[in-house]
Amino acid sequence: MSLKAPLAVIVSACFAIVAHSGAAQSAALPSVYDWITKDVCTDASNQLAAADPYDGCPAGTTQRDIQIGEALPYLNHDQPYTGHPDGYQRHDAYPVLDKAGNPLIVVEMDFGYDRPYGTFEAGAVTATIYTAFTMDG
Repeated sequence: MSLKAPLAVIVSACFAIVAHSGAAQSAALPSVYDWITKDVCTDASNQLAAADPYDGCPAGTTQRDIQIGEALPYLNHDQPYTGHPDGYQRHDAYPVLDKAGNPLIVVEMDFGYDRPYGTFEAGAVTATIYTAFTMDG
């Protein structure tokens, strides 16, 4: 069985979700999403700062979860190695909306040990989509 058809469906769904999420904003995400979404630093105008809050946000900024439609202000990556200043893997998690307006979390994983980050690898699935729901609706 070929992986091309399932991969094409997954990639198409991801592009549809991401494209749709840029056009629509939502209210605050459900609190259960807090543990998985990327944290960001924002200035007094709530604009993203190009800083990783891992060791705390810079002076004059505050920390919050990234919101639907916001660009990634930094990339999570592993420790640097000789010849690989951004390490060998990248991992980010951010919210999007599905076509019905329900929030989802896209979790990307990218291995760049022998190619630049963002290089398409045929047959490799490197994204996971999470959603949260309750049994009563």
